[in-house]
Amino acid sequence: MKDFKNDFENIKFNHEEKEQLTNKIFEAAKKEEFVMKKRITPLKFILAALIATLCISVGGYAAVEFGNIIKTKLKGSENAISEFSEKVSKVGISKTWNGWTVTITDIAGDNKNIMIGFEIKSPENIKFYKDRYYCFDSIDVSIGDNSLIGWGSNGDNFDVVDEHTLTGMIAVNDFWAEKGEDFEGKTAKITFKGLYDVIVENAGTKDYKRYEITEDFKDVNKHKWVFDNIPLNFESTAIIMTPNDEVDIYGGKATLTEISVSPISVIVRVEGGSCENHHYRPVSHRETYSHLPSEWINDKKLEGLEYNDFCDYDLTINVVMKDGNSVDFRSQKANCETEKDMAYMERILKSDEIIDLENIDYIEVCGKKYYIN
Repeated sequence: MKDFKNDFENIKFNHEEKEQLTNKIFEAAKKEEFVMKKRITPLKFILAALIATLCISVGGYAAVEFGNIIKTKLKGSENAISEFSEKVSKVGISKTWNGWTVTITDIAGDNKNIMIGFEIKSPENIKFYKDRYYCFDSIDVSIGDNSLIGWGSNGDNFDVVDEHTLTGMIAVNDFWAEKGEDFEGKTAKITFKGLYDVIVENAGTKDYKRYEITEDFKDVNKHKWVFDNIPLNFESTAIIMTPNDEVDIYGGKATLTEISVSPISVIVRVEGGSCENHHYRPVSHRETYSHLPSEWINDKKLEGLEYNDFCDYDLTINVVMKDGNSVDFRSQKANCETEKDMAYMERILKSDEIIDLENIDYIEVCGKKYYIN
């Protein structure tokens, strides 16, 4: 019996074999063929055991049932989180290496930004500590010929569940992407690179010291966790408007071609007109540059006499809710091109909290208001 068990553990099924075996199991169930002499084994337990075995897939993947880890990391109103959580796509696929296991639990997002929930299990001899900081060097999302369509890195959303379990959520956007592809509906390869830990002494003081990668993480830091054929089946709920309206920007006028608002980001694009050669044009919204350090930018840059690295600040965006409050955006990125035939500016803003789309009153772009219908 022992030899039989060892042999059985080495059996692997491809996709077609698993489908055929599953069909046979359910055919047998209908005919009530699972009877052994005088003792009858409850059918539901046999089915559960066999189906669990079939969930182990080729290449080190295992299908695992997880809750909505992304939901546990979200901030915002109860209604906004509830609505967004319904659009989350469950994944539950694991990869194991040298005693470590990383599982992609769930994915959510919009066309240009995604959130990836994950769980990390450590080997028995390596523990996680609540007073340490954990992070991946990067998470890459690619398609087809391995063209990069998304990139992210993160440590802010790691939680130590116990000595051997971390859960986290990483934000990935199309910054650094090679193709500018939308995320929604794609089948992608997701690669986690460079897991490491950080010890901080005197945290919160000017004398703090930071130590990266302890001895326990030196080997795993070099490993890549590669997940092939991950479906990005989340449902995007972005509201997209195409005003094609002129707005004041860069000391002239350009056409506001698109406003896209989702629960996790706002994307605004202007094209043509004063976008041409805009790095050398005077700004239209000087007040939005006031928070930058004086040594980073000078009056000549703002007047368009020198190259302006901060051109995205002139594309001002304000999202106002029905209660009169504005959305507080924590991060931003920008894409731009200045040639005459391709002149545009696109700005992407992300909030710490899930945006309640039903309660948006209007979006203000370069001083003009656009109401949500």
